[in-house]
Amino acid sequence: MRLPIAVAVILLSLVAGADATGARHFEYLHIEANSGGSSGGHAAIRIGEHCYHFQQGEDGTIQLRKDAAVQFEHTYRVLGNRTIHSTSVRVSDETLEQLRAAFEDYHRIQTSQFEVLDSLRDDVALFESLLAACRS
Repeated sequence: MRLPIAVAVILLSLVAGADATGARHFEYLHIEANSGGSSGGHAAIRIGEHCYHFQQGEDGTIQLRKDAAVQFEHTYRVLGNRTIHSTSVRVSDETLEQLRAAFEDYHRIQTSQFEVLDSLRDDVALFESLLAACRS
């Protein structure tokens, strides 16, 4: 009965960003290329339970995505049938926190900027509709 408990403790520590020795780390993930839209491969950084990666949006913009690590793995490994290679990078607590904060800040600012962009697009659509109504 001790083995399942030990495995659970190790898994929980990995999700939290610490290995069995207590050292802090992040994971550099390389996702192998596939056919079609993923022919160039992909890369991500996993910090704790989140994966940060850049992806091209439907509108052609490059966007930082923040996904739950479990969902990221499912999307790429299971649904995409792609091999994921992981490299653990040991860092200090301070470095790990700075890295996490940088990704979080970037994601928060980007989200705000895309909300403004969406609002501006709505305004343009409204003005175009008003202009079309004036012309008729």
